[in-house]
Amino acid sequence: MILWIWFPVPNLAWVFHSDPLVGRIVAFTIAVPSSAILMKGIKDAGQETMRPSKSTQMFGGIYQHIRHPQTLGEMPLFIAIALFINSLFLTVWATLFVSLGTPILIHYEEKDLLKRFGDAYLEYRRRRRGLIPRFWKRRTEQGLA
Repeated sequence: MILWIWFPVPNLAWVFHSDPLVGRIVAFTIAVPSSAILMKGIKDAGQETMRPSKSTQMFGGIYQHIRHPQTLGEMPLFIAIALFINSLFLTVWATLFVSLGTPILIHYEEKDLLKRFGDAYLEYRRRRRGLIPRFWKRRTEQGLA
């Protein structure tokens, strides 16, 4: 996407808005909360982010609420970059990439986590949603089984 700034494809150089400032404002509106979520996920994952290990302490911090905060933070940044560049073509491409790529990424990440953590991860997966946190408690979590 960054190369698009210097080498746009003329037939695909559709602008998001005639005023580039509009695209940048929308981009920052997406990028700021996404970056905060991404950074919180990286911080709470600790060394696990760069060096996966079976001895990792699971499910702390933001991971108490959602299973994939780094993905939730990272994926919208692709759309934000496209908006910042003011390219409608790249915005559509990035939206398709995020929409199709996120479930695939999560699928393979979860397969790895199941191999490494087994039943503990299955229980965690049962209790926590993937990307969107629950804003209410399930009856079984409240002790009302």
